[in-house]
Amino acid sequence: MGKQHKIKNLFGYKSVSNLDTSTEEAESFNKVVLEDDIIPTPIDFEPDFAKSLSPKKNKWHKKMFNTHGDIPFANDYPAKCICLLVILGADNKTYYGTGFMISPRCVITAGHCLHFGGAWALQIKVFPGADGEAIPYGGDISTKYVSTNNWTVFKKPEHDYGAIILPSDKLFNEVKGYLGFHEVLQKGPILLGGYPISENFKQITLQGVSKEISENYITYDLPTVRGNSGSPVYIMHSNQIFAVGVHTYGGDPNHAVRVTAKVIGNWKNWINDQQAIV
Repeated sequence: MGKQHKIKNLFGYKSVSNLDTSTEEAESFNKVVLEDDIIPTPIDFEPDFAKSLSPKKNKWHKKMFNTHGDIPFANDYPAKCICLLVILGADNKTYYGTGFMISPRCVITAGHCLHFGGAWALQIKVFPGADGEAIPYGGDISTKYVSTNNWTVFKKPEHDYGAIILPSDKLFNEVKGYLGFHEVLQKGPILLGGYPISENFKQITLQGVSKEISENYITYDLPTVRGNSGSPVYIMHSNQIFAVGVHTYGGDPNHAVRVTAKVIGNWKNWINDQQAIV
């Protein structure tokens, strides 16, 4: 096991309980324009493991998530809360991406994993903690999603996020956990966990330092590839883990939609009112 990093209080926060959840739109400090419609990662087959939703381990799945680089985590957390998404698009093609649980039934991901090509996905299979062909916590299928009108109608990239609403607590009863979330105000160490296309459905965690914190984005230089869309950008603070961004696209630098007061307000609404679309 590698040396454990001791991360000091390098971050500035706003109290979640006192956050402004106003629905008014804020102007972006750094407007990003996407030339092409972005979509989840396409694949030309449905993985064999995705045909069953029952938990399935393999002989190699022995606390393989305990160590990510030099940072050890206990009880497979937060990796078990990070989900492989197998997405059936409106075009009847299969795509995949990443999501993460923030409540027993709410899985956050990129908006373009839910609504792309002008339509909602037909269904999404959710596999928390998947590792190759091992699905230690099983899976579930959802056809209920929420996002923002600024993404689904206007395709504003700073609003490229949404949620999958699971039909029951089935996965939570296996995983027994989910990620907290915070608004981060200062640059500092970050981690990103997800399912890059190059790793054959294995979860990979990247470590780095945020490059810029702007009104709507966190930027960073990490080797993300297709499949990472919807990955949580998260931090360690006071021995706890908090999602602070949703990875939406790579480039120079990479971008995550930043968890802000407005985002937190939406997420809390989606947790509490699963029919809400904002």
